[in-house]
Amino acid sequence: MKREFRHSAVTIYNIGKTYWQFRSPSGRVSAIMHDTRSIRELIACQKPGWSLEQRFYTDPEIYQLELDCIVMQNWTFAGHQSQLPEAGDFKVFNIANESAIIVRSQSGEIKA
Repeated sequence: MKREFRHSAVTIYNIGKTYWQFRSPSGRVSAIMHDTRSIRELIACQKPGWSLEQRFYTDPEIYQLELDCIVMQNWTFAGHQSQLPEAGDFKVFNIANESAIIVRSQSGEIKA
């Protein structure tokens, strides 16, 4: 039986006894996690103004879910054009598990 649970921008579908499927607003499947019931309980038990439970900081599955559903779904500032003043100047921009090389071309354009 497929049940649906909505939490902020993420839709969580129960597709089995211990498997939950997370979909981003674009409809892309972001992660499949085990033991989600305990994650839901952790979210439900959070007190406003208090720090999160330790698992939110240490669990690799929660980290991957945050990357897929929050970090990679939004625009991120990679730098200012003044950081690449001359043709051939470049910088490497790292975010999550992705990298981009940003370069000023010979024609003066900034490309990534």
